[in-house]
Amino acid sequence: METFPKLITPGFFGNHAAADVRRMEFDNKNSQILAAHTPVSLCFIGDSVMQNWELDLYFQGYGLMVNRGIEGDIAEHLLKRFEADVLQLHPRLCIVMIGLNDTWSLNAAAENGKEALKQEEERIFHLLSQSYRVLLCKAKANAQPILMESLLPVRSRTYRQMFLCRINRLLQTLCAEFQIPYLDYHTAFSEADGLTLRRELSWDGVHPYGAGYQKMAELLRPYLDRFFAEMPKEENERLHLK
Repeated sequence: METFPKLITPGFFGNHAAADVRRMEFDNKNSQILAAHTPVSLCFIGDSVMQNWELDLYFQGYGLMVNRGIEGDIAEHLLKRFEADVLQLHPRLCIVMIGLNDTWSLNAAAENGKEALKQEEERIFHLLSQSYRVLLCKAKANAQPILMESLLPVRSRTYRQMFLCRINRLLQTLCAEFQIPYLDYHTAFSEADGLTLRRELSWDGVHPYGAGYQKMAELLRPYLDRFFAEMPKEENERLHLK
């Protein structure tokens, strides 16, 4: 009788966590990949920006891709599901974008004045700094290649726009420290002010739509081409790369 690898799952987080919505779906899909002993080429993980990305449209020929994006997900929960949704699948490359949903509490803080806003920014920044660092440590400890993507700009609330720039600087610094590649979408998606999301790339001022995802793919593909070009021919054949 064939034995299948034991499935790793983070379980449920509770308190109406966004990550719980797709937990059973992801556990089921992860079990199928493990049972099939099929090599995974790319794993995309993050929030709604990742979830809504029609990957097959842009990245055919790169082998088996899995999308583990969850609308509304936060960095702390992504970190807790990283082992289940990435590490146990052993993708050749994991692509991460997370952090925007952690900033929504700034809205309520801003209504209580500048000091409350500043305190909330520091709380979020500290939490994200810890989550990003632990995530990169986990990837390094498991020899998991990873690409960190910047957060996209948004179209409203100057305090959030500026805070997202600060988060991206943090990401860039951590990636340099861990020698992890960092892909800057923010610059390409911003108006001349360096803060505001370009209107033609988003349908709601937060999420990319057709032109936005096309721009993301255009920026990502050259890195993917270099990454897989450096792999041994035998490994490319194993991943069924065209």
